[in-house]
Parts: sequence; structure tokens; C-alpha cells
Amino acid sequence: MKRKSLATVGGVLASLTILGFGLSLFSSNVEQNVVTWIMWAILDVLVLSSSLAAGSKGSWLLPAGYTAGATLTALVLVRKGVWAWGDVESLCAIGVAVSVLIWRAVGPKWAIVALTVAMTIAGIPEAYHEYVSPQPASWWLWAIVAFSCALTALSTKEWTIKERFFPIASLIWNGMMTILVLR
Repeated sequence: MKRKSLATVGGVLASLTILGFGLSLFSSNVEQNVVTWIMWAILDVLVLSSSLAAGSKGSWLLPAGYTAGATLTALVLVRKGVWAWGDVESLCAIGVAVSVLIWRAVGPKWAIVALTVAMTIAGIPEAYHEYVSPQPASWWLWAIVAFSCALTALSTKEWTIKERFFPIASLIWNGMMTILVLR
């Protein structure tokens, strides 16, 4: 399989997986943190635009897939009326805001780093929720998205921030979430 094909498969797989997960929330009792998904949807758009502005040749497809899936998932959770905001969400929102300010101040390459950090911070409420009350029914979301990240990371020739930082960081995050929900 050609490298560009791996990026396409990774992006499409991430998109279809997260879209499928979002739609499955209509009929399942898998609990998710709506604040995390809203922050992820917003940040995904920013990572996508930064990747394109930095000249990414293929790894931009992963944040494109994330954008579609996270937006739908956030909308489904808001529609279901699942909403909680506590100290953890407040601290994470502050961390995300600081990262977005850094994103505005630096060029697109370093914006990818700042936004990836922000996405990790935004995921803390969901990781905390999974730590306190694991949702094993969501294992497939995290595992398949981790696999799509691996495909995307393998798709590029360059070991650069614009091509590999986001996919590798996302691979680590989603792998950790897989372990967390299955423990």
C-alpha cells in the first residue's frame, strides 16, 4: 500500500469510527464527557487548519476525520442532555484557552504542538471519567482510532512536526484510553 493511501485510510477510518461511535450514543448507555467532546471538536478544526497551513502532505486527513466525528459526537451528547461541568472541566478549559492563545501567537508548525497539548488537556475530563467509572463498551472507539493514528504516522516520509507529531501523540492518547477502559 502506498504511503498516501495509508494516510487516506487512517483519516477515513478515524472519521467513520468516531462518527459511528457518536451515532451509537443515541441507543447506548456509554457515558462520555460532553465538555471533552465539545473542546475536541473545536480544537480539531484548529489542528486541521494548522496542518493545512503548515503544508502537511497527508497527515491532515486525520484531524479532518476527527473534526467530523468529534462534532457529531458532541452534538449527540448535547442532544441527549448529558452535561456536567466541575473543577476538572474548568481547569481543562483554562489549559485549552492558554494553548489556543499560544496557537494564535506562533506559526502553524508550532501551533500543531500547542493544539495537540490542548487536545490532551481537553481529554482529561474523559480520562478521569474512565478512570473512575470505566466504560469497556467504548474500547473499540479508542483502539480503532489508535490504529488509524498508526496508519497516518506511517504514511509520511518526513519525521517532522507537521507530519508526525499529531498522529503519534494521538496514537499514544488513544492507546492509553483503550487500556484505561479495558482495565
